[in-house]
Amino acid sequence: MTRGTRCNRYYGMGTYMGDAVAQNAKGHVLGHVKDIGGDPSDPATRIYTTSAAQPYHVDSCDVVGLLCLQQAKAGGHSSFASSSTVYNEILQSHPRLAATLVQDFFQDRKGEVPSGQDPWFTVRPPSPHRDNPSPTLHPDSPSIRDC
Repeated sequence: MTRGTRCNRYYGMGTYMGDAVAQNAKGHVLGHVKDIGGDPSDPATRIYTTSAAQPYHVDSCDVVGLLCLQQAKAGGHSSFASSSTVYNEILQSHPRLAATLVQDFFQDRKGEVPSGQDPWFTVRPPSPHRDNPSPTLHPDSPSIRDC
């Protein structure tokens, strides 16, 4: 089976779980984690296009899937954590800090600005204190560290 066929089937399975959303200004709905020579020190570079390790982060979606097309010679390890569990632990141990996690914040588009849009967008994290909480939590740690 070709790489393209595998990607198409993977995408197709994903459509049973929800709506695909663009990952960048080019409209990509699948992001390929591959070192294509990106510069990790450039704030406009998506870290998954470099050989640098990705720090812990939260993807802005309800379901994340990973498909390995070719095992890395070294590295390539992934780990997961429940954002709801992390939030609940912080709420229990540091309630004052938990209040910050439910405030809206700004996300940089990293130079991928769609026509007519700002170079940033507002993200509203989920909150058990809102009427319709979203199950998505998106404080991208590299962006927050850069603030």
